[in-house]
Amino acid sequence: MPIYLQVKLTEGEKEELLKLKRAVSTPERTCSRIEALIFSHRGFSVKQIATLTGQKESTIRRTLGRWMVRGEEGLFDQPRKGRPRRWEEEDIKYLESCLESEPRTYNSYQLAEKLKEERKVELSPQRVRKILKKKDWRWKRTRVSLKGKRQEQEFLKKKSDLEMLKRYEEEGYIQLKYLDEAGFCLGRPVSYSYVKKGEQKGINQTKKRGKRLSILGIWKDKDSFQYGLKLGGFKSKSYIEIIDWQANKAEENFIKTGQLTVIVLDNYAVHKSQEVKKNLEKWRNKGLEFFFISAYSPELNLIEPEWHQLKNHEIAGRMFEDEYDLAMAVIEGIESRSQKNHCVCERFRFD
Repeated sequence: MPIYLQVKLTEGEKEELLKLKRAVSTPERTCSRIEALIFSHRGFSVKQIATLTGQKESTIRRTLGRWMVRGEEGLFDQPRKGRPRRWEEEDIKYLESCLESEPRTYNSYQLAEKLKEERKVELSPQRVRKILKKKDWRWKRTRVSLKGKRQEQEFLKKKSDLEMLKRYEEEGYIQLKYLDEAGFCLGRPVSYSYVKKGEQKGINQTKKRGKRLSILGIWKDKDSFQYGLKLGGFKSKSYIEIIDWQANKAEENFIKTGQLTVIVLDNYAVHKSQEVKKNLEKWRNKGLEFFFISAYSPELNLIEPEWHQLKNHEIAGRMFEDEYDLAMAVIEGIESRSQKNHCVCERFRFD
């Protein structure tokens, strides 16, 4: 029959143990041992303590025995044997500074090589990944940034104005739409894919480069996606045709709800051409206005993420034989995205 074990703590010992348990630097195993001691002091049996803490009875007995023999020292693990650490904290801080400040990307192999060359520290790429992960670094896609080119004061002013327009929309005074162009080619950059071990997947290269397929989209958040497709780029004539289409919709909405329609767009030359400016008064009379965002500020245009999803998910890693196949894939991708967003999808057809 097991020997009945119980410890009795003085008020001073109890206070010191609780203080140690609350300390941030106290190891988790030490905290669990302190918890077992407190339960024992309160009169719980070894079996009850094991049930409450989810530990084995033998573990609880060992904890109580260590306290009786060694006191507080017995609550801590002895230093474990092993190979000395090859790196110092300063080495990892050096890598972190490179990742944060240098205008380039690094993978774990490049970081391991950099450590070897610059700090004379040899670590495997796998070890570098584990260390960075513990320090809350994650492997994530890097985006091309335009922040260095824009005028920050102008950007902040436009951002503030756009936030005000969003509030007007929430209050029912206007409806906001976001306009932008994007382009697609027959050959899309291929990426990684699942293949059988020892094999490699190949996608036939298209025979010709073909014409660029351009799309002009008008996105209304959580409501609609309207667009037009055209081979080559959009010129003033084709742009005016689509805005005429939008102006008619704006007029219908104004008659029905009294809301103006405001289209958010960038400063692309076609958007401000002389031919376009001649139509501004006509469009305003139909209840259509325009809000131009600051230069190099794509994050202000909510349609931008839709282009990213369309290019990098819906039609990613595919080659197309001709412009018709490409156009059909883009149309299917837009319809798929619209269904996921629960939006009405509508395509403008040029004459």
